[in-house]
Amino acid sequence: HGRIKLNNADQIKLCDITLRFYLKASPLEDSTFLGEPLESGEELSVSSFSEPPPEPSSLFPEIELGSRKTRHIPESDNSFDGSSVISSINVDSSNHLRINLKPEAKLQAILSLSRSLNKVLKREDVLQAILDSLFTIFPPADEGFILLKDFAKNKLFVQATKQRHQKKGEEGAVGISMTVIQQAVDQHDAILSADATGDKRFQGSESLTDLQIRSVMCVPLIDKSNELLGVIQLNTKSIQLEFTSEDLDILTAVASQASLAIDNASIHEELLQQRDIQRDMEFATQVQLGFLPSQPPEVSGYEFHDYYEAALRVGGDYFDYIPLPDGRLAITLGDVAGKGVPAALLMVRLFSSARYQLLTQPTPSAALAGLNAEIATSGLGHRFITCVFVILDPTTNKVTIVNAGHMAPLLRRNDQTVEIIAQDQSGLPLGILPDEQFQETTLSLNLGDTIVVYTDGITETMNAANEIYGRQRLIDYLKETPLPVEELVNGIVTAVEDYSVDRIHRDDICVVGLRRVK
Repeated sequence: HGRIKLNNADQIKLCDITLRFYLKASPLEDSTFLGEPLESGEELSVSSFSEPPPEPSSLFPEIELGSRKTRHIPESDNSFDGSSVISSINVDSSNHLRINLKPEAKLQAILSLSRSLNKVLKREDVLQAILDSLFTIFPPADEGFILLKDFAKNKLFVQATKQRHQKKGEEGAVGISMTVIQQAVDQHDAILSADATGDKRFQGSESLTDLQIRSVMCVPLIDKSNELLGVIQLNTKSIQLEFTSEDLDILTAVASQASLAIDNASIHEELLQQRDIQRDMEFATQVQLGFLPSQPPEVSGYEFHDYYEAALRVGGDYFDYIPLPDGRLAITLGDVAGKGVPAALLMVRLFSSARYQLLTQPTPSAALAGLNAEIATSGLGHRFITCVFVILDPTTNKVTIVNAGHMAPLLRRNDQTVEIIAQDQSGLPLGILPDEQFQETTLSLNLGDTIVVYTDGITETMNAANEIYGRQRLIDYLKETPLPVEELVNGIVTAVEDYSVDRIHRDDICVVGLRRVK
């Protein structure tokens, strides 16, 4: 009969086969097949549920799409037409896979993913390997993406995307459906969705016409603690090769293995980061120790000994021996509030500035005032820094002490009596008042006299009963210790460690002792 023009819904019967022609894609009546198309490259959207939609997740609407090229359709309407969600599976259920799924299909998919993941360790490579494997397992898939949750920000970020027919050198746009993702996130549901063009919210949407997404599968990624890691979504534009319920079962099974792989990759990256941090901290420790004196000075008639231990790998306690041009020796000791890298950085600043001030100022008090003014005007903020200068003149056997809020030095006389030196003459800690002036205290050292300067890591050490060691215990110990300064300093450290038993030191420890021996 020649050519006959077909109209919408016309039927052609060939033997036992009936074909029906539609000018536009038809809503499929068989619920075992996937229904109507969504659009690609811009936004995939699921429109309806069998019951009212869940409350918005706390992850939305603050979803971040990172640097990946994606396009998002705002979802502003709550109308539903009952045609979009064809199938859903709750991944929290142990019996979520349908019985009619062929075991070999599930096994083959898992083995395929395993082979791909065996070759990669980095999380970025793992994510791309997952998408590559899924595109092999599901030939209808035209595009896909993986969102991962940033637990610190409580947001989802696009971490990997893939398009089957993307031209080389071009960056395609992958559709992101907030409705689909939100149900997957809130309900832990694996979703098979279609018929976006029939969704009342998107009627007349040019993006859906342009993108022509036929169907979508969205599966949440759940870790071993049943916490959400992220979401995997696959889209297809093919009318002939839409996703099926069996595809959703397979993707759900594969997603469990993908979640484990992503979790392991994240742990691997954390271990690498910890290794790098460990290496950096070891280097920082060596650098900081390089600033501290490697051995006591040699001064005729005197002996010195010191001990330093940071609570962490680096710390804020500081001491130094600075030979002055006129033959005197400056012993400096400071304590920066806090521990770790911030305190260590300030310690380095204190180290260099104290040297400069002592070598350029005429008196110890002027040097400490200059150091205070420099710290106060340096923009370091209100950091609590204490410091004490002990200036020894070996020709006159006199010491001059100037103190900026630090614990007063202790003087043990040769007769085993102990004095607290210049406690009332101590000024404010460094950096509080830029014009603070400091008082000097000068005293003579007799043969056998010993001066001990220390940080609060000594006196504030606690025992199992949360009682601090305290200055009085230190004074009592000094009254009973042997005379050599090395034995005295080491004995102080041992006594403090014995007092704290197995408790970890919560603060840096620094002790410096000097004794007149001639």
